[in-house]
Amino acid sequence: MAANDDGPIVAPDEDVQDDRDSSIGDDATSSTASLNSSILDFRHENGRTYHAYKDGKYHLPNDERENDRLDLQHNLFLLTFDNKLGLSPPNLPDSKVKRVLDLGTGTGIWAIDFGDDHPEAELASVPPNVRFLIDDIHEQWDFSKPFDYIHSRMMNFSIPNWPEYLNKIYQNLAPGGYVEIQEIDVMMKSDDGTLGDDSAIMKWSNLLNEASVKLQQAYKKIDEFKDMMAEAGFTEIVDMRFKWPTNHWPKDKKYKELGVWNNQNIAIALDSLTIAPFTRAHGWSVEEVHIFLSSVRKDLNNPKIHGYWPIYVLIAANLDFFKRALDASHSLASAIQSWLFLGLASEALGRNIRYEEFAGADLDGPHPSIDLRIPEWYWRELKARWDELDDSLTAAEFEAKRTQLKKIYESAQIVVIYIDLLANSLDDNKLTEILLSIHMLLYLVAYVLDSNTLKVTQTTTSSASTKLLKRRMVKNGWCEKRLNFLDASLMFYPAFYFLSSLKPPRINAEDHSSCSSDRCLATSKLSKPLHRTDGCLCEDVVVPVDRVYTIVASGGIPLVRITRSPLGKNELEVVPYTPSKRWRL
Repeated sequence: MAANDDGPIVAPDEDVQDDRDSSIGDDATSSTASLNSSILDFRHENGRTYHAYKDGKYHLPNDERENDRLDLQHNLFLLTFDNKLGLSPPNLPDSKVKRVLDLGTGTGIWAIDFGDDHPEAELASVPPNVRFLIDDIHEQWDFSKPFDYIHSRMMNFSIPNWPEYLNKIYQNLAPGGYVEIQEIDVMMKSDDGTLGDDSAIMKWSNLLNEASVKLQQAYKKIDEFKDMMAEAGFTEIVDMRFKWPTNHWPKDKKYKELGVWNNQNIAIALDSLTIAPFTRAHGWSVEEVHIFLSSVRKDLNNPKIHGYWPIYVLIAANLDFFKRALDASHSLASAIQSWLFLGLASEALGRNIRYEEFAGADLDGPHPSIDLRIPEWYWRELKARWDELDDSLTAAEFEAKRTQLKKIYESAQIVVIYIDLLANSLDDNKLTEILLSIHMLLYLVAYVLDSNTLKVTQTTTSSASTKLLKRRMVKNGWCEKRLNFLDASLMFYPAFYFLSSLKPPRINAEDHSSCSSDRCLATSKLSKPLHRTDGCLCEDVVVPVDRVYTIVASGGIPLVRITRSPLGKNELEVVPYTPSKRWRL
């Protein structure tokens, strides 16, 4: 799928005629209350109800209709993010995040969902770990402790001073903490020119943007956000972009569903977004607004206009906890390699390791499941090192060594998640190769520690490492359409790396004639697996992923045999190969 700056280009269907947020902790200052009486006071304007708290600063209604829309919008974000509440590491199931702050919580739906998913987090009310605070984010923040995760959604047109707002976020973020900003660009776009500048939609977008400037709460574009975040002190900012179609016009199933949901969202929001800004900033009457919006609705419901709103997610972390390593390096990749990869490897072996020792690993050696930067000697030396320690140290001393390595391991796990986001955002192959190496190394260290409490990263469809390995398989001649099993069957990276290193077996042109994939390797060259028979792996061969996982988990290297059954069907068998001095991973 082709792409532009706003994400994948969405093809049209030619046949087609929330917000829950938590402010957690024990903080309650002068203007902050669990249910401040001012929140129960409302002002009425043009037939809608608005916040009376700091009267006039918020330009969207707070009545039941708007609250229902916010909950609908929350579901729209869930659909966009594949049923995730956010894309930063604190949203992972085992993140163990502690203090969380949700800015501009709306109905509170995001915070309640997050509290349900993370009962260990300090969030208090429904559930008991979620507590709602009423305060003005434009004024001084008086929290007693910093936060591990700050979530800000759809605050465009609500913040008069974004640099100050982002600086407050940075100052209230704990070392290693994350901020995630989810925003929309009010200026709609189309990839095929069907949304003209003279359309009612674009006139509406321009007028709304002008109103935001007059009301001193101007909409910001994504590049402006990134610059302001950098000025606030954030150094590595991940930029992820999505699209919300105006209606059901896309051909792609997911985008079509997003369009249907978003059409309902904007149908409710159009009055909410327009009446107050147009009457306050442009001096329009309510009747003039309604007449104008009738033409806007026609455009929004027209499937021949392939418009969408750009949605973007900006993720950054307070990286003070390894800033020294970054400052001493010429690039992020070298910092990761020296501090995480070689540092963890050296700690595990008890000696300094040079990069060249890993870079010289033989890709065509006898162990195809070992990554480029983890040669066979490391596996042997690692086991010998820990066997020696086990024999020479007391139980307490040995456990102290394990505890030290475990701390480094857990720090590496946290940073690896952030690196994955960066590698995806930058589409950086070097960074991804290092990331994959760290995945492999963490796997080995976890088994050396022999600890059931350590969580070893499994493959995920969104991981940069997974995407890299799948690209490698396609390059080696595998059929892209036959790799779907990798999305459905999670495995550890050594197993996946093994599968990605295999090349399809030699095939005969006659046997290949039934394969319709243009990705299939139809050559007479021999492939690399140790056990091989002829056969086209582009056919429906069931890969026994559980068997591969079992072999890897028990310290073996999985090898594959491909045979043809008496009925003429290709069959794949995975068998273990164990070197003479192989040890349990």
